[in-house]
Amino acid sequence: GLTAAIYARRALLKCLILEKSLSGEKELTNRGVSSCAICDGFLFRGKEVAVVGGGYSALETALYMSNVASQVYLVHRRETFRAEKEIVERAESNPKINFLLNSILTEIQGEEKVEKVIISNLLDDKKSELSVNAVFPCIGLSPFSSFTHELGICDGERYITIKDDCSTSVLGLFAAGDVARINQNKIKQIVTAVAEGAIAAQS
Repeated sequence: GLTAAIYARRALLKCLILEKSLSGEKELTNRGVSSCAICDGFLFRGKEVAVVGGGYSALETALYMSNVASQVYLVHRRETFRAEKEIVERAESNPKINFLLNSILTEIQGEEKVEKVIISNLLDDKKSELSVNAVFPCIGLSPFSSFTHELGICDGERYITIKDDCSTSVLGLFAAGDVARINQNKIKQIVTAVAEGAIAAQS
């Protein structure tokens, strides 16, 4: 292939977030499967929902949905979470959040909408069915930032670290979108990414 060097005084990085899907997720997307609790959570008021994942976004989603749903099942393949102690403790003390640890969600089932999920326990290999009305997958999110690793601008989870003006630690290099974050509390929305792009352009 052709390799070229591009020289610029300033550059803005807007990279992708690669996502891994669950069995049945694509077929039931927008029919009970959602990646945005803030956008779609109100649709499941008083219902039982499942959240899949063990990072900050999964805990944040579970806490948000606990204010809407009647019951939240948080499915995580490990015993511990990859998030700050404070948010883990908030989730653990929430009576509406049920933890299904050392478990994986293997399939989402339903005809016209989400009806149930299949849970597999990794310790005893037992499978069980769980009736839910919605699934919020928060797993398999991987920032496409490998080409920036040598620059030393990524955190431990490979997200590009930015300041309030969307600048990185490299002079003249800015980043925006889901791949960039100031802290773990960032809301991942299209409007946020657009705003960051505008801020970077004006900086």
